[in-house]
Amino acid sequence: MDSTWIGFQGRTAIGRRFVWKSLILLMFCLEFVDVSFAHEPVQEPHSPPAALGTMSQRVRIAWGRLSELPTGLTLAGGAKKLWKLENDIDLFKHLKLGVASRTDTVLIRKFSAENGKEEREREVTIFLRESQSDVELLLDLAHELVHATSRPAFDPYDPHLNAGQYIHFAIDGTGGEVDAVLAECSVAREMAQRWGGQIHRCRNYLSPSDLEAPSESVLSRQRVVEDFYRVGNWITDLRSGLGPEWRLLPFLSGDAPRLYSSAAHAPYPVALLQEYEEMTRAACENSRERKRSLLADVRREKDPQISALNELLASRCGSGMTVAHQ
Repeated sequence: MDSTWIGFQGRTAIGRRFVWKSLILLMFCLEFVDVSFAHEPVQEPHSPPAALGTMSQRVRIAWGRLSELPTGLTLAGGAKKLWKLENDIDLFKHLKLGVASRTDTVLIRKFSAENGKEEREREVTIFLRESQSDVELLLDLAHELVHATSRPAFDPYDPHLNAGQYIHFAIDGTGGEVDAVLAECSVAREMAQRWGGQIHRCRNYLSPSDLEAPSESVLSRQRVVEDFYRVGNWITDLRSGLGPEWRLLPFLSGDAPRLYSSAAHAPYPVALLQEYEEMTRAACENSRERKRSLLADVRREKDPQISALNELLASRCGSGMTVAHQ
């Protein structure tokens, strides 16, 4: 058996592994890192309903608290249904403490050596940042559950996927960053209503008159969307890197950024363009290897997969441009 693994640092860890037996495995891993909010941390609710325990118990207790809230109960139910879990113990296998909050999704493509048919599997792990308050841990859990339980909005091997579409899907597509922020802010509002306290982390998305009564407020999706697309001085380089595709992002703005990728230390559209380029390089390497393996087998010279691979290689595997770090 001959196998290799190539990894890339940053928000996206992309790799490939080939197993020369009955299957060829192509592995693709995405990390959706928690948003870095540019305002005050969340205040602990007044008199939380139990001591929050030791570090080893924190994730389980956060899960229990989340399940007591309407939005949290919906997220928890979605996770159990998607992962076909019978109880919370099985679900805890998908939750871990770590340096940063993120969701790791590994896409495994399996190709049969007998008939060339492809099967796909997704393996999901949620990491929660250990060095934060218990309330923030709970909010991060809500945020990451949105990513973890949403079906992929794009196919990394789609020959027609472009950078503008990728940024749009990751930010305001189904299960993207906007949906995740709205979910955690809904949880924060429900916490304030049930246990008291304020929700500074989400105050930018409430109207000024609602700040005194957050439990009665209405969250503004439009404000969240606009904040994610504020890129400040990166605007010129970002448009250059995107080319005509920047027109797919109508809310892209040169206003001062408010939300940053905590791993890339840049506004989300900038980080996502870099991520798209890394993903594309890995997809191209994987596709070239897959094509070589097919052509090496005389029985597969006319395999329809070769045409699909050629389309991807022709449309997305040319030279790219990376946005400069500011």
